[in-house]
Formats: sequence, structure tokens, C-alpha cells
Amino acid sequence: MTLPSSTQEVTTLALSTLQHQGFVKSMVFSPDGTRIVSGSFDQSVWVWDALTGVELTSLNGHTSFVNSVAFSPDGTHIVSGSGDQSVRVWDALMGEELTSLNGHSSEVNSVVFLPHAIRIVSGLDNNTITAWNMAQHQNYWTFTPEHWIV
Repeated sequence: MTLPSSTQEVTTLALSTLQHQGFVKSMVFSPDGTRIVSGSFDQSVWVWDALTGVELTSLNGHTSFVNSVAFSPDGTHIVSGSGDQSVRVWDALMGEELTSLNGHSSEVNSVVFLPHAIRIVSGLDNNTITAWNMAQHQNYWTFTPEHWIV
């Protein structure tokens, strides 16, 4: 087997092997470049080997489309945001759901780990941004549209 020689070839290989039943809404490489995580309209999150395109695990639990996925800075966790108004945190190696951060007032369109991987920020369909403390499983601030300075 010949391994891909460029990022373009890796991306093409990974995209050609995706098994999602709906269109892919979000995809990102792990910090070390060895894995790809993808989130789909089919409510699933999948983790792939970036060199071979082989599925490593699928992460199931969302009850609506998955809009956004991200790896933690150290690559040990995955966060996903969904139309079901939840953010889920997964063990990136074992594929187990660690927690579900609920209480959003609208569908979650984007998620990201802050650099220290203890906090997660989610962006909602209603222009709200929420920050979560992953360790305590609680919201620690929310910005709503009336907080925006235009």
C-alpha cells in the first residue's frame, strides 16, 4: 500500500471513504494530523485514520444533525454541537461519550475548545455564545444579542 504524499491526497482519500448517510457538515484534523473527525446531517460523528481513511470509531448520541466538531488541543477529546441543542464531549481514543452539555436555547452551530481544553465555547443559531466549564459540566457565561456592540 502506498501512503498519500500530500495533504491534498490525504483529504481526498478520507473524503472518498466517508460512510455518513447524510452530507458532512464539519470536518477537522486532530492536532497531530493522524485522525480526522467528521460530523454529519445523519446525526453521527465519525473518527477516521487520516493516512488510510479507515474508520476508527463512530460516536452516536445526538438526536439531530451534527453541525460542528473539534478536537481538544491535546487530541484526547472531541466536542460536537448539534441541532438537538446539545454539546457532547467524547473520549477521542475510546469513543465514549463523557458528558452532554445541555441547556442551549437554540441549535448549536459551532463548537471549539479553548487552548487549555477545560472550557468549550458554543455558538447558537439565535446569535448566542455560551462558554462551558467541561470539568464542572456547567455554563459559566452566555452572551446574547443584546450584549453585542455594533
